[in-house]
Amino acid sequence: MCKKNIENRESSEAIENDPEWETVQHPKHYSTSDFSYPTPDIVDFYKQQSIIEAGILTSFIVKFSYFILFFFAGVREFLQDYGIKKRMGPCELSKHKSFVPIIGGSEGLFIRNLYRMGSDVVNHVISGLPGTTVSVKERVTQDFGWSYQFTGRNLISTNLGSYNYLGFAQNSGEVPELAASFIDEYGIHLGTSGSRLVTQKIIPELESRIARYLGVESAMVCPMGFGTNSMNIPAFIDERGLILSDSLNHASIALGCRLSKAKIIVFNHNDPVDLEKKLSKALTSSILSGNPFNKVLIICEGIYSMEGTICDLPAILEIKKKYKAYLFIDEAHSIGALGKNGRGITDYFNIDPNEVDILMGTLTKSFAGAGGFIAGKSTLINYLKKRSHDYYYGTMMSPPVTGQVIGVLDSLEKSIDGETEAQVRAKKLVKNTHYFRKLLKDSGFLIYGHKDSPVVPCMVFYGTKGLCFLRQCLQRGIALVGVCYPAVPMTKVRIRFCLSAAHTTEELENTINVCNQVADQVKCKYGV
Repeated sequence: MCKKNIENRESSEAIENDPEWETVQHPKHYSTSDFSYPTPDIVDFYKQQSIIEAGILTSFIVKFSYFILFFFAGVREFLQDYGIKKRMGPCELSKHKSFVPIIGGSEGLFIRNLYRMGSDVVNHVISGLPGTTVSVKERVTQDFGWSYQFTGRNLISTNLGSYNYLGFAQNSGEVPELAASFIDEYGIHLGTSGSRLVTQKIIPELESRIARYLGVESAMVCPMGFGTNSMNIPAFIDERGLILSDSLNHASIALGCRLSKAKIIVFNHNDPVDLEKKLSKALTSSILSGNPFNKVLIICEGIYSMEGTICDLPAILEIKKKYKAYLFIDEAHSIGALGKNGRGITDYFNIDPNEVDILMGTLTKSFAGAGGFIAGKSTLINYLKKRSHDYYYGTMMSPPVTGQVIGVLDSLEKSIDGETEAQVRAKKLVKNTHYFRKLLKDSGFLIYGHKDSPVVPCMVFYGTKGLCFLRQCLQRGIALVGVCYPAVPMTKVRIRFCLSAAHTTEELENTINVCNQVADQVKCKYGV
């Protein structure tokens, strides 16, 4: 039925005028014949990831502003607690006062008082496909974010806020049709965990396809990206082991490390020198104490989504081999987004993927699906399928999602003018990335991260400037994402641009024009 609906919708004349129905731009129109995929610039690698810190005056103003906001938030909460001022929003019943609060302390204070005032720039309601354009339902608030009313307008905007790296966020074409056909054949839900999946062949097929795409022996898929880290890291290491974790690793990694009960040492972001120093010291101390670690696990990410930085895999591999450690790479953002074949960080550095012990990735971004995977040697994956709480107890991903990912893998393997579609899309993505980074830099914006990373952070330092920038850009048809405290330090507020292979040159140039107009009003060009 779903497949028929797609076919009927495609044949309708209204599709051409419907902004919520995005047609497929075939990769052969991506114009990459004059462009070669770049080799990593090792000489300039660390210079690219350096970030200019806020000046003394800027830091003082930002921190003083937060002090004022927290001070008056505390006064407001005091008046509300004693009934002098009416409390806005939900509150605990008196009979539940003895219970542990769901959100308490400074976190609750921040959410109720500071977050609310800027909540209009997050959790937008969209209607339709979040592809290169997105339809955002306009809403207004009269009480500083406690309630919202829809105006009835849809803001058709260029979308640089989604992780649509390879441009597969589409609802027409061969991939969505295959996903729909999986509903007709397998239903909407498998209704079982991976450990009990004996009658359906689609999950094993997906796992073998992922392993083949990555160039490793085997793979295991999980229903949720966050759980792929948090629920599987404890299966690799226990309280007798040592984990070396990058300081900017994702929260799912941090949770998985804590659940493992292993000793955790955090090293400076993407700093192999600090990694080796701390690893050597920890190993020496454990041997001298008579209680050596039985396993050492180094955990990094391929692309860090808040910084746009790329893992220095060659240097970290050397340390792994020198100290006989295991290496876990989170490729949530790098799979599809890096490498001439779109195969992630190992492809980017032209390193055999089998040199990395554990390759983790998500299927939500480049593959426009859901869930995650872990790939590596067959012995590792077979062991993990018996020890993973996520695989053993979690409900497996649905058939249409499985069909979506298999359809994407099918597309990536197709040949176009002597190249695979993966190579064409990968070149278009990095070409867009280079072009857009140059436009931002030439316009006076302060950006950082590695030049080949499709995640482009733009520093604005002030939370208020970030909020104003996002609001004004959306009103002008550009949908962006901002990151502020407490997700990042107070003085490191940023706007984050996420590039896609499907973005056109015209869309990127229009985005820059709008950003220039807004930045001139907000005064947030710090790269001049």
